[in-house]
Amino acid sequence: MNKKILIFIALILSAISILIIAVWGTLPEQTSQIPIETISFTNEEIEIVENRKMIDVSSVIDETNSVYVLTYEIFPSVAIATDLNVSTASDAATLQIDTFEFKVYVYYDISFIEDKPFVTITLTDKRTQKSDEVTLIFSSPNVVPGDDLSLKY
Repeated sequence: MNKKILIFIALILSAISILIIAVWGTLPEQTSQIPIETISFTNEEIEIVENRKMIDVSSVIDETNSVYVLTYEIFPSVAIATDLNVSTASDAATLQIDTFEFKVYVYYDISFIEDKPFVTITLTDKRTQKSDEVTLIFSSPNVVPGDDLSLKY
């Protein structure tokens, strides 16, 4: 009799453990992660022209140096920033994001540098849809950035 009771108790405990594992696996993701309230590019070279952030990269980008580094910050600083997306509509540049150092690397295609393209970069948090945008421009001394906003894509 004792063997039958012990086997029955073992089967009951096994069934209960399977139910607990099934319930545990269907629980929602942890929602206590702090959401991003604001996200913004923080380069010192940023100029605001007609409510648009612009950076003149003509002194930095050329045929020998085709990489520009943008820095950004999020608020609050303890927010989870793993769901960030960086994008551009331009074929003149390729983007790479470093979420640990809060940097966006812009790699210009050397074949486009002679055309002096405008490259608009958007940084977006996928969870909260907060975003910031900056336009990298090549300006000549006679042209004020923002006068002609017919951006080349």
